[in-house]
Amino acid sequence: MDSEFNLLDEPWILVMRPNGEVEAVGIADALLRASEYHSITGELASQNIAVLRLLLAILHTVISRCETENGRYVEDAREGIRIWSGIWNRGCFPEEDLKEYFENWRDRFYLFDEKRPFFQVARLSEEGAAPSFVEAGKLNGEISGSANKPRLFLMKDQHHQNELGYAEAARWLVHLMAFDDTSGKPQKKSKFAVGKMESLGTGWVGELGTVYAKGRNLFETLMLNLVLFPASGEPYGDEKPEWEREEARCEQRTKIEVPDNLSQLYTLQSRRILLQRQEKIVTGYLYLGGDTFDKENAFIEPMTVWRKNDKSGGYSPKRHDPARQIWRETELIFTADGGRNPGVLMWLQKIAAHRDFPIPELMLRTVTAKYGAQNSNIAEIAGDGMRISNRLLKGGMSEWARSVINQSEIVELLAARTRDLAGEIALASGGDGEVQKERAKQRIYSLLDMPFRRWMDSLDQFEEPSDAEDAFWEEARKIVLRHGREMVSAASEKAMTGRKVKGGKSESKKSGKNKSNAEERYVSAPDAYNKFEYHLKDRQTLRYKGGK
Repeated sequence: MDSEFNLLDEPWILVMRPNGEVEAVGIADALLRASEYHSITGELASQNIAVLRLLLAILHTVISRCETENGRYVEDAREGIRIWSGIWNRGCFPEEDLKEYFENWRDRFYLFDEKRPFFQVARLSEEGAAPSFVEAGKLNGEISGSANKPRLFLMKDQHHQNELGYAEAARWLVHLMAFDDTSGKPQKKSKFAVGKMESLGTGWVGELGTVYAKGRNLFETLMLNLVLFPASGEPYGDEKPEWEREEARCEQRTKIEVPDNLSQLYTLQSRRILLQRQEKIVTGYLYLGGDTFDKENAFIEPMTVWRKNDKSGGYSPKRHDPARQIWRETELIFTADGGRNPGVLMWLQKIAAHRDFPIPELMLRTVTAKYGAQNSNIAEIAGDGMRISNRLLKGGMSEWARSVINQSEIVELLAARTRDLAGEIALASGGDGEVQKERAKQRIYSLLDMPFRRWMDSLDQFEEPSDAEDAFWEEARKIVLRHGREMVSAASEKAMTGRKVKGGKSESKKSGKNKSNAEERYVSAPDAYNKFEYHLKDRQTLRYKGGK
């Protein structure tokens, strides 16, 4: 096989210029001219974060060797901040060191190569390896094709859905390593298999509730996610990106130690792949399961929110709920005492604590993959973002961060009260209103979405957190009360008149009593609104769980 399509030079990463134009560039241009591009803008948000992590792996490798005093790794947070600040102030990455690195490792970046094709295993084509052949439609994340279940709505003409150009194939190869589902099965046990095989999980990034920082251009975005010293306080190990490995790992479904350096983590080979091509077109790939490690307490990963395991006491990555706006997860991002912030955020907080934070505009973004049953397919890719005030980065878990968490909880309470109002109106009209209750709750999240984002963006305007909280409460309360009045105005004549009921469906279920024995009460839309308005009198009453 001839060496072909070197990812350092060939255009394959889709980037957007400040004027909105999209073009394809190679790795070298993406890093050396990063300030000229607004952002990575591939086909999916998940593809963007996968490519971003690849670029970060290169930066961690080069910077650890050219910028540190001992040429190995950053020894402490102070040294990391010094190096980070120096690069930020220069406004560009170390050009000569990057160019030297590219030349030294150029032969490892060919998409097609007889010995070391990029992110692939050449030996998968050997007799006895027993990989599955998968058509290119499965590689393409926009189609995510299946041999068993044809897609109804295709992003490509059906005659070409299993054909990919080299640039497309490169993007989706990087995406596959990060987000692949668990549907791939070997035809038989590979000769490279050793002992009992591990279960096939999703790609590592697919396990995460990904959180990353976005700047005004690609240079700033890369810098904001360049975590040069971990929150654990222990230095990273020597950087070991996958392409520097002497031999590509062939064993399928291999459990490895948790990486101790970010370039190895960011280039984790969760699958063993070998692209197949015909006349400059990628038609499919050979496939085996790859590397995996224990995800509990894998705090080397800086780009995720965490959840605590009540049984073990450890922490595991927590995927985002695609139906929840990012600000409804502030307690996971700006976590309360005893929890864990994402590593990216903790690093930015360290920088902000040592100097005036130089970012006038900072956005936190989330990306998550929602998988189907047994993680056998990607059902949905979702992302969200919010601007955050510099105040939230200073002082760790500051009063400002607690205010944001508190206001997110206020929204949940407002949504719950509105849900109760919808339930009472439905009960007064003769139904149980489960659909109406859920619809009313979701409507509040929608109505308060932009006000909450604007409020988050305006925190620098307030002197004290309490002033900010008062401002949000007043706006949110008016919006929710107005919506409550609209609900009552739209109620049926029967609901306005009201009726007597015995307890209520939910109360009867909760108590386990027969409805005939439940206490009789009168419900009507006006009475329900009076109770609703009372609970919204102030924040203390809003939190009160009893009746009026």
